[in-house]
Amino acid sequence: MMDNINIDKEKICILYTGKSEFINEIKKIKNYNNYNFIFSTWKGNESKYEKNDVVVFNDTSNLAIKTSLELQRITILEGLKKSKELGFRRTLKLRDDLIPTNLDKFLELINNENINILCWHEHNIGLPGYFVDYLISGETDLLIDVYSNIDINFHQVSEAPYTKSLLRYSDKIKFFLYDLNQNNNDLFWFRIGDFLSSYNPNLIHTSKYMHLENYENIKKEYL
Repeated sequence: MMDNINIDKEKICILYTGKSEFINEIKKIKNYNNYNFIFSTWKGNESKYEKNDVVVFNDTSNLAIKTSLELQRITILEGLKKSKELGFRRTLKLRDDLIPTNLDKFLELINNENINILCWHEHNIGLPGYFVDYLISGETDLLIDVYSNIDINFHQVSEAPYTKSLLRYSDKIKFFLYDLNQNNNDLFWFRIGDFLSSYNPNLIHTSKYMHLENYENIKKEYL
């Protein structure tokens, strides 16, 4: 499914991962054809895509362990590998039920020298909390390293293994939750029918700023 596609390698690659439930909504994104999209999903979803879509259809038939974390890791990692194969230096990974209200403006929030994520969740899971991994943006090689080094047996909360791997790059992390605005630049979450900016910024689980010295304490508990 890659005939006659135009690839601008200088632009960021937008990688959607998941069950392909909202593929039609994704394709309604304004200026959709101006961007480089890759989809990473499962075998059996072929009928949901068109000839010129760039899609990775992952096979789980030989997978011994099919935990939610492992399934997520496979779709993300294989999608990132496709992004690298096609020559994209930077990738924005999103769940396939998140739709930017204005993709042009959203990409302006992305700092290409950093790892961009939504926020930190200060939640008592026997650890200090975890990074919210609904979406992440950064250098493709770096993200491949993050998802290649996830220990799926580290913790029962799926975000914790991801956080453990990502903490190795804590000096590069940038949060953008407070930059979202329902008026002109937001992400609509179809699964819950609300915008991500609706996360109450005054609650502890949406902390925007974390100082590097705090990361050192978190690393001690994680690593």
